[in-house]
Amino acid sequence: MSSLSRSMRRWRRSVAALAAVAVLPAALAPRAAAQGAQSALATWIGLDAPTGREADALRIVQQAQPIWTRDSLGNLVLRRGHGRPRRVVACAIDQPAFVVSEITDDGYLRLNPAGNWRRGPLWDQFFEGQRIRVLSHGGWLPGVTAVRSTHLWRGRLPSDAPATVEDLWVDVGARSRAEVAALGIQLLDGVVRDWPLWGFGGYTSGPSAASRAGCAAVAAAGAAAVAAAPKRGETVFALTVQ
Repeated sequence: MSSLSRSMRRWRRSVAALAAVAVLPAALAPRAAAQGAQSALATWIGLDAPTGREADALRIVQQAQPIWTRDSLGNLVLRRGHGRPRRVVACAIDQPAFVVSEITDDGYLRLNPAGNWRRGPLWDQFFEGQRIRVLSHGGWLPGVTAVRSTHLWRGRLPSDAPATVEDLWVDVGARSRAEVAALGIQLLDGVVRDWPLWGFGGYTSGPSAASRAGCAAVAAAGAAAVAAAPKRGETVFALTVQ
């Protein structure tokens, strides 16, 4: 089963759980509602959507919730009601990430930031020595950003500058440019950290958690609006790209 198919199955369950949480009175079953929301939000946080490569994530959303339509820019849009006033409820689905900018002769991938995100001085360094996923057209492929040998290097000195994207070399298990091509990896494929779906103490965490919680709320509100259109004016729900 492909990674996209597995994501689809998780998403159908999570969208149903989130929609139920959106309409379930809290006093009726607070614990069940909290558990359902936690599971659904973790799945939202786990969606891979680097800037410019949001299509797979939005395809999962659209197939799980066919109420959405895709516009010419790739945004998912849901319109309810008509006339004035016109309200827009939107969130950005994309997240800071990298794209493959070069494939070396010996099979390493070089990276470039995706989008115009404002990244902190340690953002690139957080990827050093970490597991990553390359989002190719056939699914995602595992890899790791290389680090210096611990036998030859005893660690970074306080005077050393933080690692930058120029210091990130991605190893996907290939030894040549041809082996990388055989894996299906191409230039401009998205590259993201391989984060787990974190849940602890009844809470959910992960990268871009706040914005993804907003997208979950927009999706839940849109699903609820299908059954009850606004009495006056038009409401436009949007999950936006780039």
